[in-house]
Amino acid sequence: MFELLGQGMVTLMDLKYLIPLVIGTLIGVIGGALPGITITMTIIVVLPFTFGLEPLQGLAAMIGVYVGGETGGLITSCLLGIPGKPSSVATMFDGFPMSRRGEPGRAVWLDWPSFRDNSPEECNIRYVAETRTQHALYMVVNKL
Repeated sequence: MFELLGQGMVTLMDLKYLIPLVIGTLIGVIGGALPGITITMTIIVVLPFTFGLEPLQGLAAMIGVYVGGETGGLITSCLLGIPGKPSSVATMFDGFPMSRRGEPGRAVWLDWPSFRDNSPEECNIRYVAETRTQHALYMVVNKL
């Protein structure tokens, strides 16, 4: 069980998967920071560009867009008082007054736990995807 997790982490550190992940994260931060553009819209805009990639490269890019969008939404919430995504409204109530008091860096930094909590999901995706695929194939072959 854990060998697949280790294999997924090693695979993720390969440059051909790491580059789409980083580019997707940057695009996600930009998309999440734009007020009115949700993470879902950003993923839909980026999706056609992943068709030419290998499946794991495209998945890495989409994960990057999602995590970058989560992080980008808090930037405008804390610094401008305009939520970049709907779930950043609560962050705006605490972060924007902090930035007006002269603590913008601290306001943005306080949302670090949301990024930290999503990181294990990124590393786990290969294990979960492979396990579920094997289970689905088992069910199809045995007609369950």
